Amino acid sequence: MSFPGFKFMSIVEEKWEASSFFEKLESKFLFVVFAVGKDGVERLHKVSYWNMPHHDRVEAERVWKETKRRVAIDATSLPKSTESAVAHVRPKGRDGNDKIPTPQGTMHLKQCFWINRNYLKGVVDGLS
Repeated sequence: MSFPGFKFMSIVEEKWEASSFFEKLESKFLFVVFAVGKDGVERLHKVSYWNMPHHDRVEAERVWKETKRRVAIDATSLPKSTESAVAHVRPKGRDGNDKIPTPQGTMHLKQCFWINRNYLKGVVDGLS
């Protein structure tokens, strides 16, 4: 699950509580899950609202702060999915030419925060 892209030049000046990632994680998510039955037909399986638990939001904040720290040093080396059970950073650009300026004076692909696939699988599996 991806979130809106961030600007390298802005994130280094931003506070966690003012970030769009924080705002999104503090809101409720509506999950609508479909499943394929034994007859091969896709059907509505479950619908549920979900809030990210506090301890997972704390982990997402850690990833955000680490991203901010790394952007200030080298915007090309950002947190990967193997570095956190909750979130990571990946490209968000339209293509390889969709770049924005970095604090290092270079141009780099647009990036955004993502919630990890395995984390989301656990959330969906645990929905009532």
